[in-house]
Amino acid sequence: MRFPCETVVQEFLTHFRHDLIHELNEHGWKQNKIALVMHMTQASISKHLKERTFHPIQDDPAYGPLLKRTASIIEKPDFNLVAAMDGACRFCKEHRFPGNLFCRMHIEEIPELGTRDCRVCSKYLDEGLLSRGHEASNILIALVEGFEQVSKIPNLASILPEVQSNIVLGFKDQAMNSINDYAGFPGRLITIDDRVTVAGPPVFGASRYVANILILVREFFPRLRTATCIIHSSEILDIMDALGLKFITISDESARSIHDSLSLVQLDKLDAVVFPGAHGLEPITYIFGTSMETMIAKIERIALYKNHDHAHSRDR
Repeated sequence: MRFPCETVVQEFLTHFRHDLIHELNEHGWKQNKIALVMHMTQASISKHLKERTFHPIQDDPAYGPLLKRTASIIEKPDFNLVAAMDGACRFCKEHRFPGNLFCRMHIEEIPELGTRDCRVCSKYLDEGLLSRGHEASNILIALVEGFEQVSKIPNLASILPEVQSNIVLGFKDQAMNSINDYAGFPGRLITIDDRVTVAGPPVFGASRYVANILILVREFFPRLRTATCIIHSSEILDIMDALGLKFITISDESARSIHDSLSLVQLDKLDAVVFPGAHGLEPITYIFGTSMETMIAKIERIALYKNHDHAHSRDR
């Protein structure tokens, strides 16, 4: 057993302290002064300064600014210890939500935790995080819970395309409409022996293909936040018609084609975009929703209708 806090200490706090010592030293601080502030011995400070370590946490875009901000707080004449610790603690909290950096690191260390079972950190973390960070964590949680629902749809694999599928979810604010504002599952949804699974927890920027379609569609239908893709066939078109789902057909998946198609139609809502396919490109149906619940409900209705029709065909 390895607790998540152990991962944080080993993969973040140990390295952060090391880098902070170097940061202060580069700002002209003497070893004895650094030792006093860091509550360490001068010998320990000297040992840290004799080597410089590099580690994955440094690749996180928020890490560098956090390091510099903490050093600047320490350098103030009225140095506030609580304020200096606040940034690192906030970084830890935000990165321990499901699917975030420390969560992924912990799952990599203990694979049996899986992508859907462990919610220990999110149960006890402060809910008063920055609004974007809080919504981002809710998006990741919604994707995990959404996948649990989707994976239970009977014969789901029968409507997934050969190129596999994914589920993406973005922010409520339509202005936050770039690729990295949408979270999805790395490596897409995977079908193994008619069972749908995922390679890892959701992260932002993971599904660029499906997210890009949603970005374009959202310019016309800003309330749409989530998307996935299923197979395209005449049967799927008939099912969507029967279910009253509204869709458009595009000649290709380019931004211009989607923009032109949406500009020509007068729809009060949009449930799907159909790409009939082209040479070397599989036909795809993109399904959209204003929430995970509404999108999943559409997928479930399509799958159940399709399987119901096939069952009646066999009976006849």
